Amino acid sequence: MTVETLRLLWSVVLEIPPDIVSELPDEVLIRSLFSHINSRLSLSQEEQTAVRSYISARKPLICETILNQAV
Repeated sequence: MTVETLRLLWSVVLEIPPDIVSELPDEVLIRSLFSHINSRLSLSQEEQTAVRSYISARKPLICETILNQAV
């Protein structure tokens, strides 16, 4: 995964309103993040797999980051 993709991912994470996180099932949140990234960057199949894996593996950190924005 490129630095550009990682920056975009965390930028998208910071755009998500904290109140939505608790309402969304994990799979919906992961799909939503991936969809936002994939719409902004032209990702190869390999990059898409890497992004999905990265998001899935870091879902707790992503949720914590989103929720901490409200503090």
